[in-house]
Amino acid sequence: MNVFGLILDKEKTIERVFKICQFYNVKNVDLAELMYTTEVEISNWKTGKRFPDWDKILLFAYVFEISLDDLIVRKKIDGNNALDEIREKIRKINKTNLLNTLEKKYNNNENLSPECYRNVGWNPLLQD
Repeated sequence: MNVFGLILDKEKTIERVFKICQFYNVKNVDLAELMYTTEVEISNWKTGKRFPDWDKILLFAYVFEISLDDLIVRKKIDGNNALDEIREKIRKINKTNLLNTLEKKYNNNENLSPECYRNVGWNPLLQD
């Protein structure tokens, strides 16, 4: 599901990867070694048979010091109603159950913020 009417453009992202390789004169054999993969896999990326696993995309961005925003190409989807779908899902949440759960956690002095926010320096859920 795409939330904002954008999806990954795999073809253009791969084109960008290999343009960067061309700029730095990185051959397939060298790229395979850098990415801890095989030349066959690099060839599959280049021909569009496969898209690299995300760990390879992250490694590529790290090795070439490129942000993911600069590396990944997105394309817009016409007629996207993903936001409407999300709004509908939110409306369907059982608000009473949610409030009861939060009240119970509060009464038991439990942390109300999601676990993923507990170890960050700035927690938007804990700000006034």
